[in-house]
Amino acid sequence: MKFAIVLILIIATLLALDVVWLGMTLEPLYRPNMGGLLSAKPNLYAGAAFYVLYAFGLSYLIVLPAVAGDSVKRMDLTLRAGLFGLVAFATYDMTGLSVIRDWSLMLSVIDMSWGTFAAVTAANVAVMGLRLLGQIR
Repeated sequence: MKFAIVLILIIATLLALDVVWLGMTLEPLYRPNMGGLLSAKPNLYAGAAFYVLYAFGLSYLIVLPAVAGDSVKRMDLTLRAGLFGLVAFATYDMTGLSVIRDWSLMLSVIDMSWGTFAAVTAANVAVMGLRLLGQIR
């Protein structure tokens, strides 16, 4: 039950954050830096697969171990979630830098920072949700 709650809260948080983030940054940041690489219409299946896989990893590898004991070590959760987000987004961004001509270093740094922030926020929202639902103290 705990896993399902965490997974749902993380997916919902990531979706909400990305709607705001992409709504604010798509035109002024991503489109100018990605140019013709940016699809006119997103592949919703690939996007959904990313959110489910990413949320699964964040839930199973980071949040559930953090809440397995008697108390949540908030700083440990935050550091591990941040590292998870950074590594996941760096995989994409650093690959882009290594193999795609004219890939933007600035965009990569911003995107990796965003991934770190989003993972930390989603993990902490999941823990707060578990507390509110009486699943942890």
